[in-house]
This record gives sequence, structure tokens and C-alpha cells, in this order.
Amino acid sequence: MPGPMLHRRVGDLEARIGREEAQMAALEEQVTGFRAEFNAFRIDVRGEFVGVRAEMRDGFAAVRAEMTEGLTAVRAEMTEGLTAVRAEMREGLDATRAELRAEIAATASGLQDRIDDSAEETRRYMRVLHEDLVERIKTLGEGFPPPNTAPS
Repeated sequence: MPGPMLHRRVGDLEARIGREEAQMAALEEQVTGFRAEFNAFRIDVRGEFVGVRAEMRDGFAAVRAEMTEGLTAVRAEMTEGLTAVRAEMREGLDATRAELRAEIAATASGLQDRIDDSAEETRRYMRVLHEDLVERIKTLGEGFPPPNTAPS
């Protein structure tokens, strides 16, 4: 009796194969749906990525422009600051030069006064020495006859 049993088994297998084919068809439909969803998602992501890229480009351009403006402002401030510092230094140096000139002039004047005083004192001392020498020569000459007279 392999016949009826065989028919029943074949029938069971055919039913199972039918169910499997139906499941396969359902799975194929799901995969097709997933593919369509994936493609739509990919297209959406690509569009968003392009949008984000454009936003980032614009954002970076804005940051660059802002940094350029900031650097320009900093350069201008530094230039003004350096100009002010130079002017201050120049004023300070001019004041220092004026003080040094005044000090040098005062020192030179003081030295000239001391030199003049010293020269006057030296002249006085030389006159005294000269007068003393003249007196000594007179004293020495008293014991000798005058040079233009003949000996007697």
C-alpha cells in the first residue's frame, strides 16, 4: 500500500511546497518593499547630505568672513596701540633728552666755574711766586755791583 500513502505524502509535500512558495513570494514582496524603502531612504539621505554640505560650506564661509573681520579689527587696534606706544616713547625720550641736556649743561657750567676759579687761583699763586722770586733776586743782587758798571 504504498500507493495511498505515497499519494498522501506527495499531497503533503505539494501542500508544503505551496506554502513555502507562498512564503517565498511574500518574502520577495517584502524584500522588494524594503528595496524601495531603502532606495527612497538613500535618496533622502543623499539629499540631506547635500543640504548639510551646503549648510556647512555657508557656515564655514560665514566663520571665515567673521574671522577676517575680527583679524582686521585686531590689526587696526594693534596699529593704533603701537602708534600710541611709539608716541609715548618718543615723548618720554624727548623729555629724557631735555633732562640730560640740562644736566650736562649744568655740569659743564659747574666745571667751567671750577676751572675758572682754579685758573684764577693758579694766577694768584704764580704772582705771589713771581713777586717772591723778584724779592729774592733783589736780595741776592744787593751784594753784587750792577752789571753795566765797570769795576773800580
